[in-house]
Amino acid sequence: MIKDKKCFIDEGRFYKGNTHTHTKNSDGQATYDDRIRDYIANGYDFLVLADHEYYSIYTEYNSDTFLFVPGMEFECGSKPEESALGYHTTCFAYPNKNTIPEGRIVWPEGTTIDDQMKYVLGSNNYCIAAHPYWLGMRYDTLIDQFKRGCIGMEIFNSICHFGWSTGFSEGYLDYAIMKGYYPLIFAADDYHGPAFSDVKDHFTGYIKVKAKELTYDSIIDSILKGSFFASYAGPDIHNFEIKDGTVIVDCDPCFMVGLRSPQTFGGKVMSFKNDVTHAEFKLGGHEKCVRVVVDDGKGHMSWSQILTVENV
Repeated sequence: MIKDKKCFIDEGRFYKGNTHTHTKNSDGQATYDDRIRDYIANGYDFLVLADHEYYSIYTEYNSDTFLFVPGMEFECGSKPEESALGYHTTCFAYPNKNTIPEGRIVWPEGTTIDDQMKYVLGSNNYCIAAHPYWLGMRYDTLIDQFKRGCIGMEIFNSICHFGWSTGFSEGYLDYAIMKGYYPLIFAADDYHGPAFSDVKDHFTGYIKVKAKELTYDSIIDSILKGSFFASYAGPDIHNFEIKDGTVIVDCDPCFMVGLRSPQTFGGKVMSFKNDVTHAEFKLGGHEKCVRVVVDDGKGHMSWSQILTVENV
């Protein structure tokens, strides 16, 4: 018998957020004030300003309808045999637990990725491996990031997609899964341009978190539990669960729901009418884990988190 599991918590609703964007505090083209107001105006419920080597806190922007989550992006070079362009890592934290001061961080000469990760994790932050395909990472280099303590990775990065056609990193995820790692799956826009701009790499990579309420404890707790999906402007995923040995998915109308499971052919429910809203996949009992991809048929998609398959 296969154990029943749910991706999303039972109570609450979905909150839209972005964990990776930039301001003039690093290499972005908008002030942090304009950037935050930009996301608020476009229906986001929470935001992380992941400026390079600049830790942002800005909790004064919090309201009943918006939450600013502290965080940053930090970089480090690597050896040629490890990665073509180095390591980029974003992080976020509960404000009452974070110990990194707001402002610019200057790493001492000779600082390694191990030094950085030790400092950031020791400051009670959670780390995400950013855009591995754009960085030209070796697959095992990304695995090293999980070994160092990254809880997740970006499966999609909007600016990398529109700028270099390197925004999709799904192959890295599948390799990690085959190696026995089950990272949390994030999508982000990594937007650098001016605020209030109508361009394709703006507001197209995000996560939607099912949480009880819009508070730090509720939102971050739900992220850490995997109660969210990642999206490239794709259909919303309303339910993803294993019940009575069957994977069940409910979503917005779409072209295809695809099942991904290592060492299997997976499965699909598809309609050229783009009217699929429910899919079921019977498990054989030998699967180690499952995840789903929901595709609108126009290149936009959403990704569930990973559910491990356990026999009881």
